[in-house]
Amino acid sequence: MNALLEQFIFESRECLQGIGEKLLQLEDAPGDKDLVNELFRLVHTLKGNSGLFEFPTMTRVLHAGEDLMDEVRNDRVVFSRQIADHLLASMDFVGLLCDEIEGSDGQVKSGNGNSVRLAESLRILIPSRDAKVVEGGDERGASPPPQAPSRDADLELLGMIPEKVRMEAYRTSREPGLYLIHYRPVEGCFYQGEDPFHQARQAPGLLWGSLSPRGSWPRLGELDAYRCMLDFHVLSTANLEALEEHFRYVLEQVELVELPTLFLVAPQGEPNGGPVYEDFVAEALGLLETGNVNDLAIVSRALLELSNPDLWLSSALRWLLAVLEREPENLMALKFLVNSLGTFQAPNWVSITAATPEDPLPAIEATAHPAPATGPVLPGVGGIDPVLAVTAHAIIAIQRTILAIQDDASWQPGCPMTLSSPHTGQLHFPINLPIQG
Repeated sequence: MNALLEQFIFESRECLQGIGEKLLQLEDAPGDKDLVNELFRLVHTLKGNSGLFEFPTMTRVLHAGEDLMDEVRNDRVVFSRQIADHLLASMDFVGLLCDEIEGSDGQVKSGNGNSVRLAESLRILIPSRDAKVVEGGDERGASPPPQAPSRDADLELLGMIPEKVRMEAYRTSREPGLYLIHYRPVEGCFYQGEDPFHQARQAPGLLWGSLSPRGSWPRLGELDAYRCMLDFHVLSTANLEALEEHFRYVLEQVELVELPTLFLVAPQGEPNGGPVYEDFVAEALGLLETGNVNDLAIVSRALLELSNPDLWLSSALRWLLAVLEREPENLMALKFLVNSLGTFQAPNWVSITAATPEDPLPAIEATAHPAPATGPVLPGVGGIDPVLAVTAHAIIAIQRTILAIQDDASWQPGCPMTLSSPHTGQLHFPINLPIQG
């Protein structure tokens, strides 16, 4: 063991002895401000030293103890026997880690679970800044701790991520390895020398991030610029070990939600329907029933080339092709995705990922619609080539739309035009037509 590490062990044990003495003295004089400040200084010194030597299990506990004593010295929590007991238990744990470091030449290979548990037991004694001061940091009068977001909330958050980012993550990530990180810094983090924004931006495997206010903002005159009121949300492809290492000093403030990659698959766009949609759904489900995924990919590409990229149809087709490329054997996911063309709602991947391999595929049928009043009805599977069928349907639908335009319509050459038809609803696509004379 090198000289610096020996000095760290020596000073740590001196600090631990001093902390024990101050706690005993505070039992007789719990209101002594000098004793409280001295106790805070000792815990603060010990935490700072542990951080220099990269002992996160030790630093996590000491950081929580420092935050609790900071509340006490600022009269936001009244010192009590409960606080003393929790601090003594935590310092005993730190002493055991010092023994392990000394006996293993600077290595700490245990105690992570106890570290998290002890840090939580200290932080639970810290009320919110808006709560009244209560004996021992009792939670009565304090705001309830943040609850873990529901799976629906996670899906809603994922829907905010641009499709290109989600598409790249879906195509490149491996299972497991996709995590949604909810980082909720303590309100006084700036006083501890922390930069939560930097911490979130430096997360390994970062794909996307956002932040949200923890509550309603106060009026400008009442805003405390040194009070952190933001939560950070990050999507990462890094593995659990790398994320825990990055957030090791604030792990109790972080929730790591492992997500199946299918949760990224969420079509978005303008919900514009019509016979082309209905015919494609029937065609695609027929191809899936026969296991003909190659023809499904060909048909999907053909229709995508004819579609406005901003439509729900185009987004669903892009995702359909991505799923066909990554996991063509996942017929359940493919059926749900095809069926979303009839509902304009993203598939409920929660039910799919919760299903077991023995569960039967859901019975998803194409919705029956009457044939258009004009135009030929092309056969589906077993008739003509499926690519020609879908292409012909799309061309005929566009032609019907153009023919339905009034003769006195005014045009602006080169501008995107919005056309409407009783058969297809609205179609949005760039078009160049001469000005009508």
